[in-house]
Amino acid sequence: MPTELGNLKRLVTLHLWYNTLTNTIPTELGNLQSLVALFLSGNKLTGTIPTELGNLQSLDGLYLTDNKLTGTIPTELGNSQKFVGLILSSNELFGTIPTELGNLQSLTNLVLDYNEVTGTIPTELGNLQSLVGLELGDNGLTGTIPTELGN
Repeated sequence: MPTELGNLKRLVTLHLWYNTLTNTIPTELGNLQSLVALFLSGNKLTGTIPTELGNLQSLDGLYLTDNKLTGTIPTELGNSQKFVGLILSSNELFGTIPTELGNLQSLTNLVLDYNEVTGTIPTELGNLQSLVGLELGDNGLTGTIPTELGN
């Protein structure tokens, strides 16, 4: 993906899902302050999820499922207060689920299944009062399901 996409200051949605796009997600997409939805699912994207995407205060949907993304889930994604959908399934993400995701008060769907996420389910996810879908299957999670999820 070209870094020049970060120059499209008035871009509201970027739908490039289910193609065969390769390479990495440009960090320059973090400059798109008007971006509401980013759909990049179903490609062959590699590399990490840019931490800069956490700066996008208008972003309500991040759809990166079914790629070859690696690395950890950026804690900075917990800064995007308008997130409704955070869909990162079917990648090669590892590490723990960031506790900062518990800050996403508008989040309705958190989908992290089919990755290599380990550790425990953070109790902070119990803060997600709008959550209707939580998909964490087929990872390496351990421990107990936090009672806070029932809040």
